[in-house]
Amino acid sequence: MFSGDPETSIGWLNTQWHDRRIFLSSGPFILEPWTDSDGDGVAEFGEPGIQEIVACALVARGLNNLNSVTKLKQISHLVQMAYDHNYQLGVPPKSPNVTVSELPNEILLSWDGKSEYNSDRSPYESTDPLIAMAFGDTVITSGYVTHVVDDSTYNFYQYVLYQYSDETGSDPVEVDTWSIGKKYSYNPHQARFFRILCNKNPKVGNIDYQLVNGKTYHYGLVAEVFLKDGNPEVISSRPTIVSVTPRYSPGVRYEASFNDTLEVKHTVTETGKTPSDGTTTVWVVDPSKMTGLDYTVSFNSDLTWNLTTSNGDTVLADQTNQTGNNAYNLTDGLMVKIEGGEPGINLNIPGPFGDIPGFSGFGITGGNKWFSWPVNWGLETMGGSFGNGFMFFGSDVEPSGYVDVEIRFAGIGASGWPQPDSTAGALMVVSKAAYPERWQKAVVYWGPGYDVQSTLGDVPFTVWDTESIPPRQLKVAFVEEPRSDRDGAANLIWDMGWGDDHVFGAYGGREYLFILNETYDEQYTEYLNGNKDGTYNGVMYVGGWGMRSASRPFLQDAFEFQVYAINPNSPYDLFTFTAPAAAIPTTEFLKKDMKKINVVPNPYYGFSSEDINSNGYRVRFTFLPEKCTIKIFTIAGTMVRKLEKNDPTTPFLDWDLLNFGGMAVASGVYVYHVDAPGIGEKVGKLAVFLPNLK
Repeated sequence: MFSGDPETSIGWLNTQWHDRRIFLSSGPFILEPWTDSDGDGVAEFGEPGIQEIVACALVARGLNNLNSVTKLKQISHLVQMAYDHNYQLGVPPKSPNVTVSELPNEILLSWDGKSEYNSDRSPYESTDPLIAMAFGDTVITSGYVTHVVDDSTYNFYQYVLYQYSDETGSDPVEVDTWSIGKKYSYNPHQARFFRILCNKNPKVGNIDYQLVNGKTYHYGLVAEVFLKDGNPEVISSRPTIVSVTPRYSPGVRYEASFNDTLEVKHTVTETGKTPSDGTTTVWVVDPSKMTGLDYTVSFNSDLTWNLTTSNGDTVLADQTNQTGNNAYNLTDGLMVKIEGGEPGINLNIPGPFGDIPGFSGFGITGGNKWFSWPVNWGLETMGGSFGNGFMFFGSDVEPSGYVDVEIRFAGIGASGWPQPDSTAGALMVVSKAAYPERWQKAVVYWGPGYDVQSTLGDVPFTVWDTESIPPRQLKVAFVEEPRSDRDGAANLIWDMGWGDDHVFGAYGGREYLFILNETYDEQYTEYLNGNKDGTYNGVMYVGGWGMRSASRPFLQDAFEFQVYAINPNSPYDLFTFTAPAAAIPTTEFLKKDMKKINVVPNPYYGFSSEDINSNGYRVRFTFLPEKCTIKIFTIAGTMVRKLEKNDPTTPFLDWDLLNFGGMAVASGVYVYHVDAPGIGEKVGKLAVFLPNLK
């Protein structure tokens, strides 16, 4: 009714504080009987009697009465927008599945990653039809800033953890957020979990005070997706609400602590196979979930991985993540992180100039190198001039198909420089005479359409797979630029545009070089007939080299160029480790822990946050063993209540402050006696002050 904002006191506001009730009516609606026009027995729009009536009731709850009005307006706007677009809106992510662990003065919440995926396990995406219609348009946003709508798809954004004052989700307080790539001081290994050590909700207790054992706390985890131009920008899942109670486990001593690292052994299943460059790291996150079992990480043919136990159970199957990021799930209280290394060049190996970013993963030996990096083509190393095939024109090479190679470049030989004829063709003749073993044939493509040439070209080097024993010679492809205005030299010789003018072309004449993982022969039949494309099929590595300096001419010297590949995890690799022993209560520690039995709150002063309602008083005995009897006496020695516990799942037992007759006990001091057969006894005092008697 009033369009203003009651929180900011701006706009048309209700200034008359009276009861206002509005009655709205619509109709009448005349509902015609349905006629099955096509006789298929299915009611369909367009048939007589088929109509749709939409009714909506909106309820909103904010931080207070005025904020509730603001929330209601926001929800009303979204509902109207949904109706206007026939409910064709972005789809919220699935609510996360949350697992809880209740530890001493600590709560651990972990979850799976299902909110990050669609039902078919593809990464979550949901298109906003309204934004899709505006795709490519220039829009004006707040502050009169213009930008082009370049995205119409919601993608996974983050998880948000809230703490509530009760199990219904009242009084939400944001505790933390989690997203892939975010860094956490309490979670150095970045798995999907929150470790909660203190209270964050003022309705529950003092802010940043340690969690109290035996006190129940309420949390909710929400998954959010984001679209910059979406309305709304963020869509949230329904919260997954859990109620958890920090606790000790009587008689239990954990063998491991949070953040402990386990020893992992890496072996191969077949003699002669080289272990991968991959790693497996394992940390203890939840000491209470330890099993004492042996675990094995193995890999399938598609390089997904499994985690199995020594008792034959597969606890994780067909896992794809080998990136080393934080999108891993907890398993049996452990965080198992598999890093297989990105396929291709191993950029962790320093280059010939030292450990310099952008110049790693390759080596140079022998004589003076006569090429360099004329331009950064966006590749991984050598100043952007050399890298993996999938970063250039793409590649169909599997992750395990990248191998170490050595490119053995030819030189001009003993005759040296200068040469009487320094054209590319004449230099090739001299070089082949001096280094016949360092020339090979290659399939050639001419731009701009990258058409395959019917005649094979010559390259002044040979390429070898150095992981094979003996080394295996590999095939090569290269591109030439026949257009004169592009400074190329289409002469079927890989010479970086040297041609007949004795000068390297700009950008190396754009004579891109492709190293193929296919055993060399001089036929190249499948490439010449077009069944294979040498710029894509089998391409491991790509070079976009050019002139180093005017004093380093084409074929000046012989040298070698090495490329070091990552060896990814393969079905031959196994990683094994042993979890710490399971935490099992022992009689020795149960006896020692009898002295830790307590009752809270003590004194009970008319109210406890754990009370059921205003008339449902309650105190809680803590640190109790599985079986025990609690007798409660007045100071005069009269027993007023007897409680029995026979529950291995909890160390708690509540007393409702009622006597044998179901009446509230009188205010005063009481003595309690705990008897655990075969373990021991504990005697303590409790002060009770009920509201009407304190």
